[in-house]
Amino acid sequence: MPYNSMGQWFCDDLDCGDLSCERARQVDRLTAPLSPDNTPEPREDEDTNEPVRCEYCDCEDCECATCDVCEESIPAQGGEGCCESVCNRCTRRGQVNHYHCVGCQSAVSHDDSFCRNCEHGECCTSWNENCSYCENCEPAHVIQDYSSKEYPAPRPRRAPYRPFLYLGVELEVECPSEPAREVAQEIYDKHQADVLLKHDGSLIDGFEMVTGKYELAAHQAIWPMLCETATKAGARSWKHQSTGLHVHLSREFFTPLTLGKFLVFINSERNRQHIIKLAGRESNGYSELKKKKINHIYSDNRYEAVNLTNDDTIEVRIFKGTLKQEHVLADIEFCHAVAYWCKDVAIPDLEDWNAFTAWVIKRRKTYKYLSTYFKLGSFVGEQSQQNDVEVAA
Repeated sequence: MPYNSMGQWFCDDLDCGDLSCERARQVDRLTAPLSPDNTPEPREDEDTNEPVRCEYCDCEDCECATCDVCEESIPAQGGEGCCESVCNRCTRRGQVNHYHCVGCQSAVSHDDSFCRNCEHGECCTSWNENCSYCENCEPAHVIQDYSSKEYPAPRPRRAPYRPFLYLGVELEVECPSEPAREVAQEIYDKHQADVLLKHDGSLIDGFEMVTGKYELAAHQAIWPMLCETATKAGARSWKHQSTGLHVHLSREFFTPLTLGKFLVFINSERNRQHIIKLAGRESNGYSELKKKKINHIYSDNRYEAVNLTNDDTIEVRIFKGTLKQEHVLADIEFCHAVAYWCKDVAIPDLEDWNAFTAWVIKRRKTYKYLSTYFKLGSFVGEQSQQNDVEVAA
């Protein structure tokens, strides 16, 4: 007996589709509640007040059951093995709402614990609550707590000179099509020496990838492969409003004057559109761009474009999250370049965007990705972003 899109049975004997014909009404009446011993409770016909008889054995109190999926009456032995509570039609359609434990061949409900790795249910293996794996298969805790400080070792371990500019990167990703735990595991397996994976309460179903404090050359070495691994694993960033990319710079690199110039440059109203285009997003409540003066080097608001509340670093928060390697590295190179630009440039020339871009292009061996962006005026493939990897990621 077929049913319509509303889940109602209709007659197919004469192809009339009538919801009120006798055959449709008969099947509807047979969807009876089960008693504790898994047999249908005797049910009266609403029109005649007479007991409704089972269509399989023509009795009022039989051992026939009700299909767990479609709720139609089925013979007591209507299914096979652990599927005996599901009618053959639903079994053929794959509408069996359970797994099969390979240990004992019993059914394991989708609501119960089932290890997708070894395919054993909680009936045959030890289990941890709130976990998709049994104790034998549970992977390492690859996504650590937000407060974790177990960052990879600095690169280089000792600064070759002082003050030396280290950079650390936080890239937030979402996992819209794969479990975050499985995505993280793939990244961890290949890059545990490069990044720390951490929970982040601002994300829907994702995590953040956090590097140690590295020199610029180290970032240029790890991010191409890291972006590829993360994307293939199912991580995404560009399309999601919840994600961002933050770059930390060593605070000891900055004198008060250099820091003041850095703040003025990043928040420059003259260069606002250039900054927004590179960053990939407008000023928002998590990374507010607002005009600064040279002596504005203190703030207790961590949600400004440049966060000054950390003891050891200053944090640039303006960038949209992305897994396009050219964009990630251009953002990192930009922060490095602005720091050195502000160290060298005179105050009257500080906000000259054309002078800054020419300065970067002259140093294209150091700033490979940023200089390419400045020369082309966009990232490679930017015009097709609606379907390229940047938007997909």
